[in-house]
Amino acid sequence: MSVDMRRFKYMLEPVLDQRRWQLEALQGRLGSLQQRINAEEELINTLQSQHAIQSQEAARILLQRINPEGHARSLQWLSQLRARIATAQMSMEELNGQRLALLAECMAVQCKINAIETHREESVRQFATDESARMAAEADRDWLARSSHANLSSAPASGETRLSSRSLTP
Repeated sequence: MSVDMRRFKYMLEPVLDQRRWQLEALQGRLGSLQQRINAEEELINTLQSQHAIQSQEAARILLQRINPEGHARSLQWLSQLRARIATAQMSMEELNGQRLALLAECMAVQCKINAIETHREESVRQFATDESARMAAEADRDWLARSSHANLSSAPASGETRLSSRSLTP
């Protein structure tokens, strides 16, 4: 027997919607943070490649011993690049920490959503069981009402026949 679910109203639906919106907002923040992380990774990669190129150039200048001042400037530039790389790596660590915190928040909200959805499924099953029982009871009442009505309408008809047969005999 199929159950008409149109009467089913889940009281925690607004809470479920709110949790879903909260998860979507967290996922949006996580996406933005991931973009910042990707940009920071690109910066670190760019700085590291510049550092490698400048290191090779400084080594070449040192071997040629052409310009000691140029070599000093190259070393200073390498030092600045190394400081920028260290700053970018610290920033990356901070961003990764924020990402982990956001992931933990997302997981917590997702667990709440899963719990509410499980409760909703149980409520739907319970509603279906209750509705089936209600529909069966209603069908039983209808059957009893029809069978008693049929018995009542058949009983006077036989009584009338008796009366009419008695009235015909003098």
